[in-house]
Amino acid sequence: GIIYDYTFDGNSYHKATIGTLTDGWNPLYEKMEKFDKKSEDPKHLKSNSYVWGNHYAKGSHVFAANIYKLTGNIECGKCINIITIIMTFLFVFSTILSITKKKVSYLLIISLCTVFMPVACAQVLTFYIDLLIYYYLLLLILMFLIFEKDNILPENIKFLLYIMILSLIINIKFNAFAYAGLYCLGYYLWYIVRLKKNKEFKKFFIKFSTSSFIALIIGVFIIGLSVYPKNQIEKGNLFYPLYGDGKIDIMESNQPKSFKDKYPIEKFVIANFSKSDNISKLIDRKTQYKLPFTFYKSEFKQLSSCDLRLGGYGIFFSGILVLSIILICLNIKSVYKKDKTIFMLTLIPIIITLLLTFTLGESWWARYFPQLYFIPLFAILYSNFNDRKYNQIIGATVILILLINNLLIFGASSFRSYLFTQRQNELQTAFESVTSPKECQLELNTTIFHGALYNVRDKEKDYNIIYTDKENENQEYNVMFDPYVSWSCKK
Repeated sequence: GIIYDYTFDGNSYHKATIGTLTDGWNPLYEKMEKFDKKSEDPKHLKSNSYVWGNHYAKGSHVFAANIYKLTGNIECGKCINIITIIMTFLFVFSTILSITKKKVSYLLIISLCTVFMPVACAQVLTFYIDLLIYYYLLLLILMFLIFEKDNILPENIKFLLYIMILSLIINIKFNAFAYAGLYCLGYYLWYIVRLKKNKEFKKFFIKFSTSSFIALIIGVFIIGLSVYPKNQIEKGNLFYPLYGDGKIDIMESNQPKSFKDKYPIEKFVIANFSKSDNISKLIDRKTQYKLPFTFYKSEFKQLSSCDLRLGGYGIFFSGILVLSIILICLNIKSVYKKDKTIFMLTLIPIIITLLLTFTLGESWWARYFPQLYFIPLFAILYSNFNDRKYNQIIGATVILILLINNLLIFGASSFRSYLFTQRQNELQTAFESVTSPKECQLELNTTIFHGALYNVRDKEKDYNIIYTDKENENQEYNVMFDPYVSWSCKK
């Protein structure tokens, strides 16, 4: 809670939605802008924040708003990331511990590799939610493994977990809804094939189909009632504002100019085999290819970004991806011979993930395609099905480089968060040294980083705060989120 989120999205629509919910906004019955305007201290938020607040999935926002209400500090809402990481680590560890005879130390390392992934390392101290998509997709795939291999959990508990995971992932983000549907469809088709060969499988198939339907109903019509049905009624599309009349194109301005008119697989190859860089339409730099496992000094400066566009999975990931594909190809036959169930359980997400790289227009951007990390994870898993020494060496190499790659990202993003927080605290101290809260009227400009207004309110409850969306001509001090939100004190 003492660490400030330094990101644009975090301090725009994420905090705006969380803060408005905490103040009492009910998104089912009222528009965000209507609630804001009639409140005692209207924030005059940007129209974009109202659009995303009204229509976008709010699963993480509702959780964060409850934590905010409990603690009085909006930054504490980020704890959902930490809780999810711990929960997923224990979930992964307990699952593989129950189905394998490997040493506990090795399983701990594998579990650490699984949760300590690039997108999460970059976003864990922010309000970004792409890391949550990865974790819940991973949990979803783990549930299919548990259905087949776990003999400890009662079947009803397994289906309850499945319903909880699926209904929650539907409400993290719109693309998470689509991803979950695709992976579930893959397993569902496999179940249909098995159903024809095994009549005893019919009981499980009926339970699975029923559970999926229940999860969909809970996810859309209970947890997501203020989003999906409301979007359909008001805008004619479940996934507005990404689709439907008046949709907002968020990708055109965010991708490099050179990506225009390129096929998804072309973008994917360029983004993952180039120097790490944050090039968008407004930044006129050319993409630069590099050899796998090479790195440049300029790349380290980019690693702290929570939404890095080129080389977004880390400076060594292109090499890791190549090694992982080699490992999968070398061992796929061994996996099939030793355990056909594990073979199918992993083949389905591998195929779907690879197909998405060829067809999904956003697969090039790490934050929009975090499940690419499944490929090295399955490669490590496959390496355990072949006892040849070279195979074990490649598997261990992938694990080692993965940890180094991800640690660099975590270190860079954490250091940036620390410096940003330190800067804000220094400015705050400087401001308080020349005035006192009761002696002035504080004007806060809401034009860009308006989510930061909640940080100001939480920290300085004694200030007489006025919110304005006009440029402040008499600015004396920039204290919070300099230069995005202006603090000025008029005696």
